[in-house]
Amino acid sequence: MPDTIGRLVSLRAAEHGVKPMLIDQASRLSYDELDWTTKDLAAALIEAGIVKGSRVGLIMPNGVRWVQIAIAVTRIGAVLVPLSTLLQSRELTAQLRTASVQFLISVQEFRGHRYLDDLPREQLPALREVWAAHQLAELGDAAAHLIVDALAATVTPSDPMVVMFTSGSSGTPKGVIHSHGNALGAVTSGLASRCIDSGTRLYLPMPFFWVGGFGSGVLSALLAGATLVT
Repeated sequence: MPDTIGRLVSLRAAEHGVKPMLIDQASRLSYDELDWTTKDLAAALIEAGIVKGSRVGLIMPNGVRWVQIAIAVTRIGAVLVPLSTLLQSRELTAQLRTASVQFLISVQEFRGHRYLDDLPREQLPALREVWAAHQLAELGDAAAHLIVDALAATVTPSDPMVVMFTSGSSGTPKGVIHSHGNALGAVTSGLASRCIDSGTRLYLPMPFFWVGGFGSGVLSALLAGATLVT
């Protein structure tokens, strides 16, 4: 079983091609499309200054675009920091500071929250760039595309993949670091007991920014070659 996101996505594209990987309310994404669109998006991220080890925050509701951004970030060895769409400004600032987020990608508005309005940049010394999600293009130049494959080849199972924040129900939320190898290994170990395989259509209403949504949904579908519905 592949032990990094980049190798896993490439393998599943070769195996499953046009099979849907993800279906949301408005669109669907095949395994082939997941592979090439995230390479294009990763090239654009590289042109914008994101490299292996960069910490990239993401605030967005579930959907195809969330998964494309998450895979593009992690396949080149950058570290994804999923952020809750429920966060108030003070909470968001605290988590961005705790995780030393350098690049932030966010929807402009969701359910009354406008995450980028009045973001206190002076309190976030690590933060270099902030983008609205719709500003991200999916095409980099030829040189950036070559760098995508080169960076992906350097990613190892022990490299950090994602910083997931705990709920904070009994204290200040903690940012938990998961490597490629331990996250993929942990999810793989539970697939059989959850009866998830390549023939499964897995429905998941849980937000992807929670560890349950990310692991039990996005990573489970990828590792099993299943189709995720959200």
